[in-house]
Amino acid sequence: MEVAASRYVFETSPELEHDRVARKEVSFRVNISEQQFRNYLSQLYSPLSEDILWYSNGQPVRISSSKKLSEEISRLCDQCYHRCPRLGNEMVNYDKLSSAAARARRELVEAMATKEEQESLGLTGFGPEVAAYRSILLADGLHIKDQDGWRLNLSYENNRLAALWNQIDECITNTGEKGVSVAAILNILQQPPFGLRQGPAPIYICLYILVNADDIAVFREGSYIPYLTEGSIALLLKRPDLFTLKHFISTGIEQKVFNIYRKLINIANLEGNVKLRNATMLGVVGPLVKYIEALPPYSRNTREISLEAQRIRAAIMNSSEPLQLLFEDIPLAVGIDLNEKQKEANWQEELQIRLRKALNELDQAYPKLNLRVQQALLEIFNHFDIEQLKEIQVKRISPLVEVCSDSELKPILQSMIRPAANPSEWVKGIAGIVVKKPVDSWNDKDFIPFVAKLRDYADRIEQLEALSALGSDSANDNIVLSIMGSNGKLKREVLSRSHKKDVLVDAKIKEILALPKDEARQIMLALISSLLEEGAEDHE
Repeated sequence: MEVAASRYVFETSPELEHDRVARKEVSFRVNISEQQFRNYLSQLYSPLSEDILWYSNGQPVRISSSKKLSEEISRLCDQCYHRCPRLGNEMVNYDKLSSAAARARRELVEAMATKEEQESLGLTGFGPEVAAYRSILLADGLHIKDQDGWRLNLSYENNRLAALWNQIDECITNTGEKGVSVAAILNILQQPPFGLRQGPAPIYICLYILVNADDIAVFREGSYIPYLTEGSIALLLKRPDLFTLKHFISTGIEQKVFNIYRKLINIANLEGNVKLRNATMLGVVGPLVKYIEALPPYSRNTREISLEAQRIRAAIMNSSEPLQLLFEDIPLAVGIDLNEKQKEANWQEELQIRLRKALNELDQAYPKLNLRVQQALLEIFNHFDIEQLKEIQVKRISPLVEVCSDSELKPILQSMIRPAANPSEWVKGIAGIVVKKPVDSWNDKDFIPFVAKLRDYADRIEQLEALSALGSDSANDNIVLSIMGSNGKLKREVLSRSHKKDVLVDAKIKEILALPKDEARQIMLALISSLLEEGAEDHE
């Protein structure tokens, strides 16, 4: 009663909210009363007390010491949780982990997902994550080395571990197409006959997912995850309720379609250097998704490809269900209904040809853009070889950088003389400066403005070059006067503007400026056209 009363006062009395001394005093009394209550219970139910009768499994037992009581409790736990794997690591064997233990568990499962083929999962030193690896995985044969190297393994030699794998299998199988959340599996494993605590249980589930990647599809908030990254598996530890597991079972037609995808992946080498989940049926989704994700932004957005290629790209980027993607969305994207095409003899060859063509278009979209950019540069600067053009422009532009003070033109000049690994990179550097964003981030509307701006810059470079060749003196400034007609012909002349005062010139200027703007402009146009008519330099 004293414990309940003191705690009630501490939790409900508003007077304590603003009285620090009183709150501290009541808290002290709560702790004292709770300690006294625990001491009383210990004495009351002491194994040495002759007034206590002990029962185990409904049968009376003799408990004569604290050691005997501990042994009997351990025996009952072994009997109740007889399928719980034996753990040699106390650090993670809790429902709530310390920050150090949680970090060690996270580093362990991240290494499981990304460094399976390395000895000790790439973990070094003597930290808690290494201890967890050795006691949980290595000691029980869950990370082994065979003729192919190191790999994760579900050991069935240990009866307790075999029961654990079978229970997870049953949880997933019983839910069918709906799937089961990882949180639900954790809850089942926490109950008898396993009694696995929330600290180590996720490690075993992650191991099960990674080893059974051929047959288990993982979803996060309804979206399929084709490969487990460090981030996704770390999130699984924190929010197991977001993840759902489903079994995959293939049919005959699906196996034929899968073989087509596998051939395409092998031919196109789509997997790259990233370790993907699933080596078989579900595995084809991983390379396809990774392939689209690795494309430059331009290739992921351009419409300068066929509708089939656009539809395949959209299907892969927006997929949430792997089986629907493989056997419905992608075939339909290239105009093939598998239900109808099965009646035709050559449907597999047709599907493969269309898929290869669409993937090749996506693969070549960015290189084709780069080629168009190179061709534009060659055309505007009137050359036929990009490597020779690079050498010529570097020699030509280098002297102009120092004399140019225009904040818009100078970055273009600097990009033309900047060292580049190869001519292709040199062209992309120039194009990126002209449009003010990298070429791989362009959209379809950027090419035409690029050509127009580059033509303007080429003209300005030519004018600057002409002025630079003439030099200047203190009495005169050299300027370039040019005019282009509707036929595209350009008339240009280099003139020297004197700083000396000319009364007659000043009077004529004032007279013209006093006229209405339209008339003044017409006079200016007529003067320029007449003055450039003779001795002008025409440029096609």
